Order: sequence, then structure tokens, then C-alpha cells
Amino acid sequence: MKQYELARHLLDVMIAIDKVVINCASNLNDLFVSDSSNNELVNKEAIVHRAMVDYLIASSINSAWSKGYKSTKTILDATIEALDIPSSGVPGETITLHRSNALKFTKKQNKDGEAVTVTDLLNALARTGVEKDVVDKAFKMALKPRRGNTYYEVTASED
Repeated sequence: MKQYELARHLLDVMIAIDKVVINCASNLNDLFVSDSSNNELVNKEAIVHRAMVDYLIASSINSAWSKGYKSTKTILDATIEALDIPSSGVPGETITLHRSNALKFTKKQNKDGEAVTVTDLLNALARTGVEKDVVDKAFKMALKPRRGNTYYEVTASED
């Protein structure tokens, strides 16, 4: 299969999904009713309603497809291993794990890196003889406030 043929098939999928999403959004947007007689306020409320509809659809698709995306990677690894091919990547390289008559499966792994945790750094500094007061002072100077996560939720309003 040529790359443009694969792209065409995937485009057909996206078009079909878009049609379903547009239909669903239209149906949910049609449910909007306002109690206000102020046209400007009604318009603003309608915009918020459409934004909530978009959020509901996008979050629903994201939730379902993110899980599916992660699952397909696990399945790909398992099916490759069932062929007695190691599925682990090679740092800094792209390797071809399988090729069919139509598709090719490659895996790319970035070069290995290094990371250090604050706890490990503080412990290492203490072990090398750096005074605790100096470490504590540096830690407090480097400490920055971090804003908590914000979670959006749009649900059906139950009257």
C-alpha cells in the first residue's frame, strides 16, 4: 500500500467521524433555551452552551480514543512478541519490527537520558558533607509555588 492510499483511508475515517460529531453537536445545540428577554445575554448564553457541547464531545472522544490508542500499543507489542520478535526499542534508533504486504510497523526510541529527584539530590548533598542549614536554605530559595490542577466537568442539568 502506498502512503497516499493509507492517507486516503484515514481521511475517510476522519470525514465519517466529523459527520457524526457535527450531527451530535447540532442535536445538543438545538436543546438550548434561554429564559432571558435580553438578546445580548441570550447570545452569550448560547455561546457558552455551544462551548459546553464542544467540550462534552471532545472529552468523550478523547477519553475513548486515548484508552484505545494506549491499548493498541500494548497489543502491537504483544503480537510482535508472539512472533518471537523482541518488541523493545533501541535507544536512539528506529527499527522495523514487522512488515505486511500493506503496512510497516517501526518503533523509535529516543536516546536514554538522566533525571534526578529533589530527594535524591538532597540526600547526595548530605552524604557529601554539605551542611544541612545550607541545603535547607538552598531548597527554600528554589521552592516555587505550584498551582493545583483544574478539572472541567460538564454534565446534564437535572431540574
